[in-house]
Amino acid sequence: MKPLYILIVVIFLVLAVALLINLLSRNISARSKIKSIEISNIRAEEMIDKIKLRWELTPSPELKNGKTEIWGRYFNEQNFKLLLTLSGDSNTAEIPCDPLCDITFKVKFIPPEGNPSEKEITAAARHKNVVKDEFKGRKMLIYLPDGYYDTNKQNEKYPVIYMHDGQNLFSDRLSYAGEWHADEVADKLCKEGKMEPVIIVGIYNSPQRLDEYSPYRQADIGGGKAREFCEFLTKELMPYVESKYRIKGDRQNRAVIGSSMGGLLAMWTIMNYPDEFCVAGVMSPSFWVADGSILKDIENNPKCENIKIWIDQGTNEWQDTTRTAIGLLLEKGYKYGEELAYYEVKNGNHNEKDWSERLASPFIMFKGKPAKEIISVKADAEFINKEKGHYREKVSSSPEENLHFIINPVATWDNGMTYSLFQSAQYEIIGNNGISIDDKGVITFDMELVIKYPGGEKKVRLKSKSF
Repeated sequence: MKPLYILIVVIFLVLAVALLINLLSRNISARSKIKSIEISNIRAEEMIDKIKLRWELTPSPELKNGKTEIWGRYFNEQNFKLLLTLSGDSNTAEIPCDPLCDITFKVKFIPPEGNPSEKEITAAARHKNVVKDEFKGRKMLIYLPDGYYDTNKQNEKYPVIYMHDGQNLFSDRLSYAGEWHADEVADKLCKEGKMEPVIIVGIYNSPQRLDEYSPYRQADIGGGKAREFCEFLTKELMPYVESKYRIKGDRQNRAVIGSSMGGLLAMWTIMNYPDEFCVAGVMSPSFWVADGSILKDIENNPKCENIKIWIDQGTNEWQDTTRTAIGLLLEKGYKYGEELAYYEVKNGNHNEKDWSERLASPFIMFKGKPAKEIISVKADAEFINKEKGHYREKVSSSPEENLHFIINPVATWDNGMTYSLFQSAQYEIIGNNGISIDDKGVITFDMELVIKYPGGEKKVRLKSKSF
């Protein structure tokens, strides 16, 4: 019996070992299969405001309880962020994205056991209206209006606006200082019937921005290459753009717009290239450059015929030369409200947000309906240094400040434009309750006046607390 018992035990042990080996081999095989699963054939379909990712898992996994993670990193970000988690057998995903901006995706398959597999791909979602372009190393963002690709409009051509600092126009992520929302402004005006559809060419600035945007040399900032830049713009870049896109290639259908140094450049461009452009949008211009050299050019150059100039400035910005420039243009014979408009913006600042808020008016000046009547007027009031044109937040007792109290009536017209009435308004005081000073030295005053303007008048009461 003993040998038989030993034989049975041995057989049992052999069977147990065989079973264990079989289970271990199956587990090893399963793990081997999991480890061998790889992500392959990853593709990105660039759609409007989103990207559709597709990929394959090879070989196709037998286990369905793994997971797939989608990570993303925009071109201006350092680290990847987890965007989406899917089941392991998924092979497609749609990711909302900032349009026009390169984003690198990392698709990672994570099995329940074993090592993950991942692949990367870079793409950029499309914008519904804006496309990227480049000419001789100069990048551009080009806004094409709704209907541009409609089959029944393939013979239609459009006016064009060339805008400086183009990377700031349509995307906050692409900008270096904030977004103008120029596409949204144009869309809104077109839908409201206030402007005909236009093409907007946003021309990127370069590392030589100050040199290219200033016609005048100033030791601490450079400058002096505006002529070279404008020659490139008018003789090379514009012909390229206007041959590739359906643009009306004549001066009556071209405008140039810029802000800050770009505003200085827009003003100089319309004076020196009046055969190329009919409208200049001069927003918060840096007329102070080179001791206000642009003023000498305005004074010495003859009036350009058949052009329109929009100029604006916020009262929190430099005001040294803006009012002087307006005065010189009026002396040259530019008709206010027809050929020239100026918007002095109370508490306006030098940034893209503020430029965006008043961009509609130069757009309308270019290709909007003509104004027929004023629909509203508000009266802003500021202290201003009359000699220098520089606004002050507080009154100074210093004699050299020569501060004056200025009324700035701002009119909104039936075509959507808003600008200061400036010298086109007349003023009459109809009530003066006097001026007084209390024991703390605080001056107060109270007066009523009538602002008379084309088509109407507005009564205004000014008290010291109203400005």
